[in-house]
Amino acid sequence: MNLFICGSRSITDRKWIISEIENCITEKQFHNVTILEGGARGVDLVAKEYAVKNNIPLDEYLPDYDKYHNKACHQRNEAMAKDCDFMLDLWDGESGGSLHDILMAEKYCKPYKVRIYSSRLYEEAVQNVLDNHREIFQSSDDLRVVLPKYKTAVYQYFLKDVFEPWWEEGHNSGSCFWIYPVRQTNDKSPESYSNCYCYFEEQISIEEDVVYYYLYHQFLHRYFNKSISYLCRVQNYDSEDEIEFDWYDHNLYTYETVRKIAEEMKRFAKEVDLGKCVSEFYNTLANRLILMMERQPNWDYITFEGP
Repeated sequence: MNLFICGSRSITDRKWIISEIENCITEKQFHNVTILEGGARGVDLVAKEYAVKNNIPLDEYLPDYDKYHNKACHQRNEAMAKDCDFMLDLWDGESGGSLHDILMAEKYCKPYKVRIYSSRLYEEAVQNVLDNHREIFQSSDDLRVVLPKYKTAVYQYFLKDVFEPWWEEGHNSGSCFWIYPVRQTNDKSPESYSNCYCYFEEQISIEEDVVYYYLYHQFLHRYFNKSISYLCRVQNYDSEDEIEFDWYDHNLYTYETVRKIAEEMKRFAKEVDLGKCVSEFYNTLANRLILMMERQPNWDYITFEGP
């Protein structure tokens, strides 16, 4: 019985991943299991370690970059979907690779189970699409075709009862995120703020609920880099796995990353049908972030600092 286990690299909660694997095997009454996994970080790595620890046969499908180049991961996903008897997808509801796994299971008519690891409201939105809009996943095996349809369906549900978004220039002292250029430092002088030199003159403010509903799942969570060493946070960390997006402190993004976020915001506004006001919010915010970096090119990061 070939069990294809896949999922998002962002998920590192070992206890949750192992629990879902064991629940799946027990629930489906699988016997003589061989685990198929793709050699990636996150879910794949935990699945591999689980198989080795429990003496479960393991087949690892590694992407062949020499042969398939930038299509290597998708070719690997398709091979595992084709060879499996059942697929377990442990997904954050955001990563395109795990969505592609679902498309491959649909293409080869393989039974599958998807479990979402996210906030309750976002999980509810993704589950609604999985339960009620399966036609989206059956419409094409091309991720470029399906992804905009999926995002539209998820965010139409996610934002169905939510106010219109906005951002503003300057510092709003209410429950807002503050976005501005920073440079980390060990300097404890009065000129440094929380171990950061900050360019407050470029600051803009976004209310924290707007950040959660319109920016976090769409961009900030996916682009958050755990490998950045934080000098400017109150909390100290023993390992990268402990570092998460912090709703009450600094979240640092390199200029290169913010440029990618801004570009994706503009594509998102064009591809996902969420109304004129939402499109204008993304386009104007993307342009403002680009302007911030153009006017202040010599800083290291843009911080999204929680209230």
